[in-house]
Amino acid sequence: DQERFVREIVHDFWRNHFYRASPRFLDYAFAHGINPGSFSALLGKNLTNPYLTVIPQQDIPDCSSQEAEFQACFETLRQAWFQARDEVQSLLTTAEGLHRGRYRKDRIPGWIEAMEAFFAGDGLGCILPEVFEKFTSEGLRAATRKGCRPPSHPVFDLCEAMQAVQQALVDQFERVLLGLRLKFIETVRHELAERKRDRNTLFFDDLLLMLEGALRGPGGEHLAAVVRNRFQAALIDEFQDTDAIQYAIFERIFGRGK
Repeated sequence: DQERFVREIVHDFWRNHFYRASPRFLDYAFAHGINPGSFSALLGKNLTNPYLTVIPQQDIPDCSSQEAEFQACFETLRQAWFQARDEVQSLLTTAEGLHRGRYRKDRIPGWIEAMEAFFAGDGLGCILPEVFEKFTSEGLRAATRKGCRPPSHPVFDLCEAMQAVQQALVDQFERVLLGLRLKFIETVRHELAERKRDRNTLFFDDLLLMLEGALRGPGGEHLAAVVRNRFQAALIDEFQDTDAIQYAIFERIFGRGK
């Protein structure tokens, strides 16, 4: 069982790529279930499959400019919020054009508290409160009855802008995670072979890969003939569990009707 080797590589990769990552990216990653276990789960049965191609390819982008823009937007909005909090609550409570099914007056104080808690932080997280959209200009327009004007305030416009900046940052973080997943698979493939070679160790999968590689190599036809002449037939039990490597071996040796 080569799980011990894989586990070593997973934790080395995690230390190399996550220990020095930005707190904001880590906050996003942890909130979406990213951890060493989730990276291990990417491998499945395809760890040593040389036929597997992962798409799409994605480099690991630099998110520093998007993070700086998010932080600046957060600071601007936080200052405006604490100056106009009471005005905002009064507008949402008294606006006659709002659908009260969406903006129930008894819920508005709780929404205000959720925004208060968010702005009391340092902005190092990038997950917006669930109620954040309630304070955006677009959210208010969508909840305004036909023929009525939605409530208007600079804070609502700033919330709208911050939501757009946050979405751009999230999109970039998703590209980072995709790039890290691709790099992780490449790293495991390379490191696993290196560590087994350094420790003079072979596992069952390695024997299959070596045989399949030999059959594809310069002496492959001769090797296939030797095995074919030694065994009259090959019977495959539980064929649905035969993977691509095993099938390639059987096909090259016995799949040509000879």
